[in-house]
Amino acid sequence: AFLHGYHQPTAVILGQAKPGWGGCLSESNKGNSSILVVVLDLTEKAPHLIWSYHRLPHDIFRVVPLMKPIGGLLALSNNALVYMKEHGPSFCQTLNAAAGKGEEFTQQGLPLKDETKLDILLSGCVPVVLSPTVLLFSVQPAGRLYFAHLVLSSRETVSDIIWTSPALAAPAWDMCSVSEEFAFLAAASGGS
Repeated sequence: AFLHGYHQPTAVILGQAKPGWGGCLSESNKGNSSILVVVLDLTEKAPHLIWSYHRLPHDIFRVVPLMKPIGGLLALSNNALVYMKEHGPSFCQTLNAAAGKGEEFTQQGLPLKDETKLDILLSGCVPVVLSPTVLLFSVQPAGRLYFAHLVLSSRETVSDIIWTSPALAAPAWDMCSVSEEFAFLAAASGGS
């Protein structure tokens, strides 16, 4: 993914320090995900690492760049999401009871917002950014739609995320933003 608000192309890379898989989750595999943010300098034809985040939960599967003026990104895992940016505070929001079973969040020293009562499972979800402060998620397998409203404590700092569920739709394979009010949902079954 590419981040917004930089003068040169800036890529976000999600990876793991050591390969792992869900069938063999040893202590050494927990917290081994990393996010690297790299500027692609087109004049020097060389990449430069500008910031990174290490020891993230092993099940982070997607990064979602956020629009300016907020900027930064959301890192999605099966049971939680982490907001982070180059300058400014980061925080983690747990979305179901399974998030408490891993210690990766507490090891980071991130402010933790417990929203396990929502019981949202993000595995296989499809997110789309509708505006700087609103994202739309289609959550598998039922296709429940959720709006994630980013709450700002200052002009550029996210302090909370409020979830609302407007509807149920066919599970989306992909989505794209048409405007701040409309999104196109591509579904394998039902109408798109």
